[in-house]
Amino acid sequence: MMMENFVFANYREEPADKFRVNKLWTLKVNDYLKANLSNIKELMKAYNEPRKKTFDFSDAHRMFLNDIACKPVFKNDEIAYCWGLSKMTVVNEKKNYITYNSLVLVEFLEFLGRLAETRYPGDSIALEIKMDYMLQILLPQIIRKQPN
Repeated sequence: MMMENFVFANYREEPADKFRVNKLWTLKVNDYLKANLSNIKELMKAYNEPRKKTFDFSDAHRMFLNDIACKPVFKNDEIAYCWGLSKMTVVNEKKNYITYNSLVLVEFLEFLGRLAETRYPGDSIALEIKMDYMLQILLPQIIRKQPN
């Protein structure tokens, strides 16, 4: 009873590869990301600190829940869902458990794509346009630049 009311009622089944293959790994999204790669890298590095050179889960929360003026853009569970699906497999997880909490650049790109898809659901708008909408919000407010 408890499983049906809480777990199964809130479960969304979505194969991780379906999004990647059908929406993220396209030439148009690739071209858009290439054109904006320097800005995206700068956006990611805006959360580096003197002894922390990674973008971690707390930075994602800060970026989408505190640092942008148009709130609330995302809920905590949406950020966690997109974060989890954008992570790559961690090799030797006993030694590298810390990498679960941080994103490398390719994971950050997928994280932005998944967030854009979450923010603007449906297939009527292409993913690269959804990402552009989102970067038009993020870049000016965090690094004071416009997307290319």
